Amino acid sequence: MVINPFKHLRTLIADFGLAEKIIQHGIRQVHQSRLKPAPRVVMHQLEKIEGGLTEIEVRVLLALASSAGAREVLVYLGRKIDVHVDSFDSVKLKLSGAEVE
Repeated sequence: MVINPFKHLRTLIADFGLAEKIIQHGIRQVHQSRLKPAPRVVMHQLEKIEGGLTEIEVRVLLALASSAGAREVLVYLGRKIDVHVDSFDSVKLKLSGAEVE
C-alpha cells in the first residue's frame, strides 16, 4: 500500500515522519554527494491555501524542511515558482518585500 503523507482532508501533512523521509530522499537525489547536504529550501504549498496558511501550517512546513536537513527554509505563497528564472535569493527578496513586481 502506498501512503501519501501530504494528503489529508483538513491539514497539509497527514504523516510528519513519512513526509520528512520523502523530503530527505528528494534532497539526497538532487545533491548526489557523499557529503551530507544542507541546502536552502523553499517550501511552496500549491494546494489547500485558500485564505493563506495558518501559523501552525507555516511552522509545520518550516519544521519539516529543517528536520529533513535544510539549513535555511522559506515558506512561499504566490504564483508558481519558475525554477529556470527564480532562485532562492530572488524568492527571499520577494518575501522581504524588497523587490517590486
